Amino acid sequence: MFKCSSKKCRKPIEVRGYCPECKLAYRREWAAAHPGYFDEKRREWDAKNPEKAAEQKKRRSERYHATKVLKEKRVPLTMAERKKKYLEKHPIKAEARKIYKYALRHGKLVRGPCEVCGVTEGIDGHHTDYTRPLEVRWLCKEHHRQAHLECRAV
Repeated sequence: MFKCSSKKCRKPIEVRGYCPECKLAYRREWAAAHPGYFDEKRREWDAKNPEKAAEQKKRRSERYHATKVLKEKRVPLTMAERKKKYLEKHPIKAEARKIYKYALRHGKLVRGPCEVCGVTEGIDGHHTDYTRPLEVRWLCKEHHRQAHLECRAV
């Protein structure tokens, strides 16, 4: 068992030299101190090995096109199309909202003040459980946003 050759680190390692973290840090510092060195070496290698260079370039291009979505001009969806797509993706939420809105319209639910600050204007209904559409927390816009942030954090 050897120790890392870096005077700051000295972690135990299996082979003589630097630990992977120290080696990476050294390489980054060296590359920053010698800008353009690797580009020059790459061009020299490409000139000596044109077939291999062309093959590598082709593979890189294929890999790029396989992982990146080509930037094609997409027609943006209208608001109605986006809403329809969202509701199809989340049918339980959609059904709960439909029942909630129906109950509000027909007087089965009445908006109350914000549970946190007591404001009576601009109140939203917040579902903590979409399987119980009529169990709603009344929150102002600000506290409703905070409630959703808390739900995402959990």
